Amino acid sequence: MERVTRRGVEDVSWRWQGGDDPLCQRRRVLVAGIGNGSLGDEAFGIEVVERLRGHSLPDGTELCDFEGQGINLAYALVGGYDAAILVDVVSRGGQPGSLYVFEPNPAAGDTVPLEYHKMTPLVVIGLARLLGSLPSQLLIVACEPTGSSLEAMSNEMTPDVAAAVEPAVKVVAELACRLSCGTAPAHQWHVWKPARWR
Repeated sequence: MERVTRRGVEDVSWRWQGGDDPLCQRRRVLVAGIGNGSLGDEAFGIEVVERLRGHSLPDGTELCDFEGQGINLAYALVGGYDAAILVDVVSRGGQPGSLYVFEPNPAAGDTVPLEYHKMTPLVVIGLARLLGSLPSQLLIVACEPTGSSLEAMSNEMTPDVAAAVEPAVKVVAELACRLSCGTAPAHQWHVWKPARWR
């Protein structure tokens, strides 16, 4: 396991062994991959969740692929989970392949357009809020897509986004462990960028 920091991903001495911490009461955590495997970089969230299936995660952590199923994800978010991590591509104006971790604000006063044809993480959260109670902790792990790649029909991600998949797997795995114990911090991080942008 590697620690997520404000500067990036760095090595730490401890490793998650899959065992139970006697001081930690396990919580239900949903890790949801969002996207479309046929639209290039849109496959990012799906691929991250698929690779996480080979990792040891805390009991109570559920990995789900919601490819093209934004409404189903909205219903899942009100299904009694204590915390959730949504993994997707989100354009935030950074360099392609950059990774971000941020906590959306699902307060009642927020305005989120319900664009059913484009179920982005914020749109899904907005819909879920109308359906019931959201998890007490929500995090989005997002990758900056490459330009117009989201509009292109392709079974392959662009190189920068593909290179961000494995770092994202490490980030999500650590966050899942922290959320399982209720210790994940609640601030925004720019956690990783491809080597050519450093």
